Amino acid sequence: MRPRLLTEIVNVGYEIFLEGNHLRLSYRKPGNPPETVKPLIDELRACKDEALALLKANHVSPEPFEAWRNTEAFDPVTWFLNAELPQEPFSLSLWEFICNPKKYYDFLKLDIAFGPEGPRARTGALQNDLKRLKIFTNTYQKMTGGHDYGNKPK
Repeated sequence: MRPRLLTEIVNVGYEIFLEGNHLRLSYRKPGNPPETVKPLIDELRACKDEALALLKANHVSPEPFEAWRNTEAFDPVTWFLNAELPQEPFSLSLWEFICNPKKYYDFLKLDIAFGPEGPRARTGALQNDLKRLKIFTNTYQKMTGGHDYGNKPK
């Protein structure tokens, strides 16, 4: 599978997700998908097994909508708003490299401002992003023994 294939499909406006052992695509922009995406989807079909394996290896299930502010479980919003987060570029997955963390965090805050009925929270995408960010920060802390993230001293 070509390295940036999944990213290209997502950038066109599709959400790619797992449903059991099946790969599902859902177009999230208004209107019909552009004709230019058809060759990309055909390419994805040709390497479906490889894409499934890659997504399964990096998959974090979105939290259900009801868990938006559940104090009994992990509260992704409160965690994010209070967390010490990396300020240098980092990678959340094989295909998702965060080049500008400040901009990424600003977009997450904007998604949070829409609340649980916002477009990304309603589908679980926001919760999924926050959960993966928490996994990354926890893993980095365990590997380095601290909260440095490569940030420059203030």
